[in-house]
Amino acid sequence: MKKYILIFGLALVVSLVSCSKDNDDNNTPVETPTGTVEMIFIPMVGNDALQMNESFTTPAGEELTITDMKFYLANVAMVNLNGTELAAKPLAGDSAQAGIWLVNFTNPNFNAGYGLQSYKVGFEVPTGQYADARFAVEVPRQYNLSEITKNPYPVNGSNGMYWSWNSGFKFLVINGTSETVGPDGRNAVHLSIGQGSRAVDYNFRSMLLAAQRPTINVEAGKVTRIIYTYDINRLLTNVNGTPYSFVQAPGQPNPFQVHGGELSTVLQANSASAIDIMDFFVQE
Repeated sequence: MKKYILIFGLALVVSLVSCSKDNDDNNTPVETPTGTVEMIFIPMVGNDALQMNESFTTPAGEELTITDMKFYLANVAMVNLNGTELAAKPLAGDSAQAGIWLVNFTNPNFNAGYGLQSYKVGFEVPTGQYADARFAVEVPRQYNLSEITKNPYPVNGSNGMYWSWNSGFKFLVINGTSETVGPDGRNAVHLSIGQGSRAVDYNFRSMLLAAQRPTINVEAGKVTRIIYTYDINRLLTNVNGTPYSFVQAPGQPNPFQVHGGELSTVLQANSASAIDIMDFFVQE
């Protein structure tokens, strides 16, 4: 009897070890291959690339020189063919580990044939075919209304994009000068869009006609590059077709210095069409 009990016990141990091994094999996470996506943003004035510190004529026929322009890019995601949205993962070593990037045309980081002020943002997503690329010009609420000294870069108040007196971040800033003289006798221009209600959402598919909606392919070990333009002329054209002018209308806010209020809402509505897609491709 003891012999049979011993044999049965050994068989049971072997069976348990085998099951345990199978479970371990089944529970071993399979690493999903990823590819890199780069978004290139090119500031434009109509059909011409913006040249910082050089004057141009606005849709209102007024001279403008931009000396500083930047905006926050957040909530970046790729959407696959079944509608599932996958958040962008910052590249290893990228300082914007919170998934928020400061697109700073004043300090460009990419100009290979795309204008001197172009800016590149890179991230990782799983390989595959995607129907959409989405992002917003904003600072997410959890950072916008928090104590900035506890925020990660680039929303820690270190880059001139925060109102200490106006509650929250500036999502978009344009500084410069104009030959038009403001009501205070100065010609300095400061345009900003901010506060939680003025976020602007963009997506790839809405930028293309229905007949021109190809998929975005992300391949392992390769870079998929999506090239966008930011047209200053569109930002300075109101949604009713009239130009944004630096001439102050009687009883209206100062169009030179926009920190919030009515004109910030006007610029936010204008900016909805300011970013457009130029091209995309997979780079070796």
